[in-house]
Amino acid sequence: MNLETFLEETPKTTAQKGSAAVDSEWLDVCDIKVPFGEVHVTGYIADEKEGLLTKMPVGHYSASVKAAAYGWDVRVSRLRILKQGSAPLIGEKLCDIGTDSATIGAYDFKNLSANSTGDRDVIPQVSKSLAGQFGLTKVVRLGDSPDIVLLAVNSGFGDGTFPVYELCDESGRVGVEVVFIEPGQPYPLDTTEPDSELSEDEELHIKVIRKMWPNAQVALNQGEDELRASLQSESPGRRAAFALRFFMNAIERGWLRLILTHKSNPFLVDEILSGFQLIGADEYAERFRNVCTQCKNIIGIRDNGERLQSWKKLTPDAREEVTKFNAWLEEAGKDPKQKIEGYVARYIRSHPQEFQDGN
Repeated sequence: MNLETFLEETPKTTAQKGSAAVDSEWLDVCDIKVPFGEVHVTGYIADEKEGLLTKMPVGHYSASVKAAAYGWDVRVSRLRILKQGSAPLIGEKLCDIGTDSATIGAYDFKNLSANSTGDRDVIPQVSKSLAGQFGLTKVVRLGDSPDIVLLAVNSGFGDGTFPVYELCDESGRVGVEVVFIEPGQPYPLDTTEPDSELSEDEELHIKVIRKMWPNAQVALNQGEDELRASLQSESPGRRAAFALRFFMNAIERGWLRLILTHKSNPFLVDEILSGFQLIGADEYAERFRNVCTQCKNIIGIRDNGERLQSWKKLTPDAREEVTKFNAWLEEAGKDPKQKIEGYVARYIRSHPQEFQDGN
């Protein structure tokens, strides 16, 4: 069975907080060519200092995943990269790998490097292909080539660190396996019904940023300077709508850490705070400012690994502020008058000139 078939056959039932998942068998995703025998499994593409960089036999590999279905909400629970024709046993744990973009990629490091020589730099193309939201998996090809150069998957419930195990047969290491969700792990998110319709306010919020979202999202994943340049020509209202939509998407997935440790900081958190102030969401602004103040030492760290480690070293006061903020956000989201999309929609309706084409 492949992943598409499993998704089609999964009943669209309620995702219940605390419930157990229905786990799939191994699901085929794609084949990956490994011409140089140096496989990189990482949350930070093209950065050889991050993730696992390991020697494996040259050849064709099969990429497969296991999925955990919590009602309608299906997550990738495991990723396996395995040399075709192998019959391996799972071996020892090799390391933990991390991500702060809820994405783990697998590819032949030297193959990507070989395609990035001279005037031909494919890294921006790969990064652009992975920017923004995609389904559970994403394959990347270069130009018109039929060969898949990289596979990316959504990492379980989001960003974090995950164990990687070797897969071995009598010849040695022939693959690796990453575990995102352990068997029996309960659903950690709030109970949600399938196919919930967007409210009128949410539809309006999304509508005013639809054209700018793809380019701004790419810039967001490139860094602070790129995001600033991308938003420079936008009106204050549209900038606020973009920043707060990103905030909402992250919070819905439990990724406050992603916001605070994002590579586009401190500009990103400033945009979110300014957005709250602009639309009159004063309590959101005050509480978010308090969190940023307590976590100021981790905002703007440039090194990927250092950003992840810094979150683990938060002071007790900072952790308490983060916990209080998350609890307040959960309660505020239940009050129709306190919903962020309501504040945004009211601002849009009262400042239509800021959301005309070209503004």
